[in-house]
Amino acid sequence: MASASLPQTAQIPVGCLLCEGGNKIQWKCLECSLLMCTRCKDVVHPKFKNTGNHKVVNIKDVTTGESDGNLSFGDYKCKVHAVQICCFYCKDCEHFICVKCITTAHKGHDIVDEDQYKAEIVKLLEIEKLLEIQRETERKLSKLTLSKDARENVGTRESSFAEHDTKELQKQYPIVIARHFMTDVEDITSISSCGDGSVWIADLVKGVVKRIKMTEHTIQVLSNIKVDVYDMDFIFANFLLVSVESNRLKLIEGKTGKKSDSIFKVAKLLTCAVHVTRNKTIIIGAVKQKASFSVKGRCVIFIGDLDWNNVSEYEYDYQNKPLFTYPHRITSTSNGNICVIDVLDEYGSGRVVVMRMRPEGNYLQVYTGHPEMNSQVRRFDPKDIITTPSDNIIVADCNNHLLHILNSDGQLLLSYKTTLIGIQLPYSLALSRPGHFFIGCASPKGSQDSVKAKLYELQYSGF
Repeated sequence: MASASLPQTAQIPVGCLLCEGGNKIQWKCLECSLLMCTRCKDVVHPKFKNTGNHKVVNIKDVTTGESDGNLSFGDYKCKVHAVQICCFYCKDCEHFICVKCITTAHKGHDIVDEDQYKAEIVKLLEIEKLLEIQRETERKLSKLTLSKDARENVGTRESSFAEHDTKELQKQYPIVIARHFMTDVEDITSISSCGDGSVWIADLVKGVVKRIKMTEHTIQVLSNIKVDVYDMDFIFANFLLVSVESNRLKLIEGKTGKKSDSIFKVAKLLTCAVHVTRNKTIIIGAVKQKASFSVKGRCVIFIGDLDWNNVSEYEYDYQNKPLFTYPHRITSTSNGNICVIDVLDEYGSGRVVVMRMRPEGNYLQVYTGHPEMNSQVRRFDPKDIITTPSDNIIVADCNNHLLHILNSDGQLLLSYKTTLIGIQLPYSLALSRPGHFFIGCASPKGSQDSVKAKLYELQYSGF
């Protein structure tokens, strides 16, 4: 740290004039012309003879006054010649003097007049301000270094604890790979399982949806349809409802691949998510415009029957604030809860909004990720959501390689690290045969298998 010494052109001392500790000057006695530290002002100066009526002011106030011309040497009387006012400052003796003093005791000393004194005082305080800024900067840097080290240590411990807890929970709720396949799409962005044993997989980036049949080790492509699928779900066996980000859902007949318009339409909005409940209620997520997070528009959940009558809309909460930013995926539970993946920004960060609609009133539960395994660095990245037969919710957290298992009210039961069983980038989900579900993955960008997304069938229990 730099010392508090002055340049050669300024000889006025920085330290306290009453002690030898070099303490920072903060006070000045207008009568004695002494520059003092706080301790000497309170303890030493009052012991001087006849100082009871002396005026002691903060050095900053003195400097301000002098720079404004409010204070002058004339405010001080000479200590030797009582009838004389001071008009000079002796730098050798470090106090104010009068005209008579120059020719007597201070003859030959380094004397400055009022203007020179003020200029050096201003220079002194400018240096002191710079030193204080430097000291404050060093204090902050020291705190930042300590804080960074502490955060890293805490983060390491939390990560270790979270990993240990996750492994223990995964023993209680086992998930094992029953089958896995290599597909010929880059990303499996949507997946739906049909009652006849076939599976539909969609790649939104490539603009294709495929109906496939899985044998023990291979995949047979039964249909290949060019269409941009934002979401899809079966309304009946072999009849697939598809959101193509228009105002009307499309209907694809499974065996023929024929596309047609459905009756499910939302006025002046674009569909982006679709879900068919167990009792055949149709739920549609819709937005005013395509996923643009810089411009806000309407985001609505529509709920209606198979004839699309008595349609209800959910757009605002009880405080009249929008419920959603971009409703990306939807599922439901047997007790009537509706669970929506709400994407919040262009990076895919999101949350799960659980709406409990009851005769006694509606209720919202929002899940924003695991408190230890998700963070600003590892943001919650929900891509798909399904409900198990036991009414628990599975959420695919793609970039973090996690499955979040929630209860029907959206409260966390456990998070499952899929890399522990060799699965990376879980993107889409669908139920399979009893005790099984599918995971469709994204391909790691830049890898040799970037056009071969993996499809897994997993066996699970406990949730």
